[in-house]
Amino acid sequence: MRTFPEPGQKPTSPTPLAGFVAHPLVLASAWVACVLVLHAIVAAVHYPLRDADSTLYESISEQLSRRPLREWIAPFFPPERFKEGLFLEHPAAFFWPAAALGTLGFARGALLANFLYFLGSLYLLFRLAAALADRAVGWAAVGSYLFSPLGIQYLLRANHENAWGLAYLGGFWCLHEMPRSRWFGLGFALFGVFAFAMKGVLGLSFWPVMIAWWVIVSRRRKDAVWFALGVVLIALFSGLYELAFRRATGQGFFAGYLGTQIGYVAFYEQRPLWGKLVNPFYYLLHLLWFSFPGSILAAWGMWRSRRRAEAFTAAQWLAVAGSGGTVALLSLMTRRAPRYIFPAYALVHVPGAETVLRRLPRLRGFLERRAAWLPYLLMASLLVVLPLRIAVDQRFYRFLRFIE
Repeated sequence: MRTFPEPGQKPTSPTPLAGFVAHPLVLASAWVACVLVLHAIVAAVHYPLRDADSTLYESISEQLSRRPLREWIAPFFPPERFKEGLFLEHPAAFFWPAAALGTLGFARGALLANFLYFLGSLYLLFRLAAALADRAVGWAAVGSYLFSPLGIQYLLRANHENAWGLAYLGGFWCLHEMPRSRWFGLGFALFGVFAFAMKGVLGLSFWPVMIAWWVIVSRRRKDAVWFALGVVLIALFSGLYELAFRRATGQGFFAGYLGTQIGYVAFYEQRPLWGKLVNPFYYLLHLLWFSFPGSILAAWGMWRSRRRAEAFTAAQWLAVAGSGGTVALLSLMTRRAPRYIFPAYALVHVPGAETVLRRLPRLRGFLERRAAWLPYLLMASLLVVLPLRIAVDQRFYRFLRFIE
């Protein structure tokens, strides 16, 4: 719609391309085409997954796609793996989207599912950053995440982490938006269930981290009902999953699953106590590297806020409670791996983006003026990053594998 200057206001010259607004169907079609092209590139070059988890999970997804739907609850370890028999390392729900895509005829269903989790994470990161700050910060956070070492690496994976990170981002966004609508409360509970279904016991870290942020920024008593609903839904999911697994196999799932996980933890807990004291530094160093440049910008912004005795912004508290809370929680385990704090990596890009736009008003102006074109710029970036990621992977895999 055309606008006119107020009386006494000088008319401004139109900004080139500023009036462009794509129809939602056009934008949606463009995203579908982008995802299909990304998948076609991977399928055409026969990209070989290298990390052990991705190769295992892709193999299991392909296995399920060839089996009847009623048997998807009980996958088996592929031949020549570190175990045999029923797969009890994680709930099988993670494999179902990839298996469904394989059933529909997609050759690399696990990688296509990963693209969807990755793009879903970018969308939720944008919505979260826009809710805490504004849309320009949202776009800057998305760009920072995409071009971070973690973003480039996890564009091509077939393991749990992108799905798990998506659940965290959705949970934080819904928790912030709960006062607006009950639908966000329901969404929050469902994202909590999704985190558990995708990552199992480790996915339960969703709840203490969400509670930490809620205590810092909200403390609305009405929100407690959605936390309780999430717990009830997880119990319901677990009960139905156990029944379905028993019907398919004649044995229970969670006894074997929890026994396996407790066994791993008990083995590592036998190590010297000093190992736990190293954990916070271990995770913080990985957080700084894999979330670069957002992590450095976020740290700089918070240091400046403290130096000037300024209150932290909502985005900065997100990093403190979300990223810091995840690091603190996982540091309690002797067993460690950079991927265990995966949801923490995306969150620091929000205060990082907020910091850089404060210092670079011209960048903010560009993002605001070209807002309608930014989704297409993001698509173009993905179509450039993916082939480069594949090419670099062929020669410098050791550089890219540090987060395994």
